Amino acid sequence: MNYFAHIDGNTGKVYAVSESQNNMVPAPSNDARLIGTTQVDGQFIGYRIALATDKPEITANGTDAATITATVTTWDDQPAADFTDDIIFEVEGQQVTASPENGVASIQFDSQEAGTYVIKTVNEGYVMQNGQVEVKANA
Repeated sequence: MNYFAHIDGNTGKVYAVSESQNNMVPAPSNDARLIGTTQVDGQFIGYRIALATDKPEITANGTDAATITATVTTWDDQPAADFTDDIIFEVEGQQVTASPENGVASIQFDSQEAGTYVIKTVNEGYVMQNGQVEVKANA
């Protein structure tokens, strides 16, 4: 049985995978993880960024900090050691970048104000899915 990835003609992004071949290119399998990838030179490219924190709660004193780690995987859940674009972290509209090494990048987050903060990545390009994590800063 042959499977096909439906490709947007303007962007090259995959939006569905099926057995129908209308406006499609051959896909390696009937794998829904292909949705959102971009076909470049006959290959499907796409990355996911997952975020994790070592401390879901910190003290809002400006010195207690949580390490936020971004791990990049390929569309098919393999480690993305080849991902070299800076990871763009964002919290409350402010951005900071970190260079990944073997698909992993980290930043430190601290706050002097109490509250719950959502730290997320806002990468574009071949990134199919950005991650986010919450850290609570306690007074």
